[in-house]
Amino acid sequence: MAEDSEELGFEEAIVAIEQQLAALKDRHRQVEEDQQQRQQLQGRRRSIKRRLNPATKAELREISEQLEELEFRLESRLFNWRSLREPFWQAVRYFGLGLVVGWLARSWFS
Repeated sequence: MAEDSEELGFEEAIVAIEQQLAALKDRHRQVEEDQQQRQQLQGRRRSIKRRLNPATKAELREISEQLEELEFRLESRLFNWRSLREPFWQAVRYFGLGLVVGWLARSWFS
């Protein structure tokens, strides 16, 4: 029985790791696509700046907005709130431990 539950736990862990790997691959693919699009837009922006006229100013503004959106998506892809979960709880744990040790030290030395 114990071996069966250990085997199930191991299989569940493998499935979870495979899901995380698939999500990481998806994020990586999206980042690569966004970076390619950013390079294309930057190239278009440079070519438009060379032939600047009133019609191209609107297109230039649109490209700049798209670039800002891409930059935001790239930054948000690399940073997510889940990645802060572990450091947050470690900070809470050690701050709480420091607080308790401080109270104990204060009570002992007072």
